Amino acid sequence: MRAVLTLAFAVSLLLAAPAPARATTWGPAQVACPLCGHENAFERPRSYGSYIYRWPSRFQLVFWPATEGRSLYSCATCRLTCFMWDWPKRITPEHHARLREVLAEVTLPAAESYRKVPILDRLAVAERVYEVVGLDAVTRCRFYRTVGYHAAKKGQPERARAARQQALDLARALADDPAQAAEAKEHRVVVACLLRLLGDPDGARAALDAAAGSKIEGDDAERAQGRTEYLDELIAALREKLDAGDLSDDAPERDDDH
Repeated sequence: MRAVLTLAFAVSLLLAAPAPARATTWGPAQVACPLCGHENAFERPRSYGSYIYRWPSRFQLVFWPATEGRSLYSCATCRLTCFMWDWPKRITPEHHARLREVLAEVTLPAAESYRKVPILDRLAVAERVYEVVGLDAVTRCRFYRTVGYHAAKKGQPERARAARQQALDLARALADDPAQAAEAKEHRVVVACLLRLLGDPDGARAALDAAAGSKIEGDDAERAQGRTEYLDELIAALREKLDAGDLSDDAPERDDDH
């Protein structure tokens, strides 16, 4: 499920499904907590279409299902909280002792289901969890973009700004990292997206200019071309927004979660 978040997966889905589906659906799922073993009543995606990669959140390079609070699992017993694609993957035994210590320090409001626990509260706990288990820079940048998305959606602009600044610092470092040269185009577009949202249109334009002159490398040829074309289309759309003085995408678009 982790792949749903990535641009590479977005392009593969767009290539494979030229006729987009019309809706996303979720269904119930009983999921054991990897830390305490409690059986939680969560939800999992059942169906979705390629159109999710055309939603306005693409201007933040944040993609469904991260745009929905139900994708952020939180154990009703031990309060372990992280995105559903990380639930079994990252919560491994070597982290259990430290996670128990950290989670003993946090509180979450009582609720009849995990979806009723406010998303920003869950994200704050998830940040503590991810500090323990460790994330690479690309994933940390994506996490803070997602925090910014939800904070803005919930009317907390200062929290959104702080998260986006953290994401921007990471994205700039990634764009300048020789080891990330194959992905530099995407990192520069991320920089542009964040600068636009942080009120720096000139900086955003400069980042878009730098991104426009490069392409994605290191994938198979079809996927690399598809990702490059997707980003070029996004660059053009972002330039239109900048020219129109549009520096925000923070209006609620799927406000069905806490």
